[in-house]
Amino acid sequence: QIALCEEFTRYKVQFLTHTVNCRFELAQFCLFREQINGGLAECCEVMVNGVPYADLNHAMQVNVGVDIIRTLSAHYGLHVPLVVDSAESVTQLQGISTQVIRLVVSAADHVLRVETC
Repeated sequence: QIALCEEFTRYKVQFLTHTVNCRFELAQFCLFREQINGGLAECCEVMVNGVPYADLNHAMQVNVGVDIIRTLSAHYGLHVPLVVDSAESVTQLQGISTQVIRLVVSAADHVLRVETC
């Protein structure tokens, strides 16, 4: 019976992980880790193609954040302005159906400049 309960738990973990991850384009969540003793430990780590969030370059971290915000916004039906700081490191920002405010450092500009697109 214990083996059957463990098999059910593993199936439930796989189903939950798949259900969450299929909603995102870039982000994949590692929700459980297998322990040395064969048990499962809860965790929540964002990954892109198997690479942990902390090891991604800044541009990909920003785009993964936009992906997460876009998915949660669609799920909850909320669309608020998105402020992207240090946007000069991002050459192509993920698409999102909300107002995007990009903060970019420019050595050529000595006075604050606002552009609308």
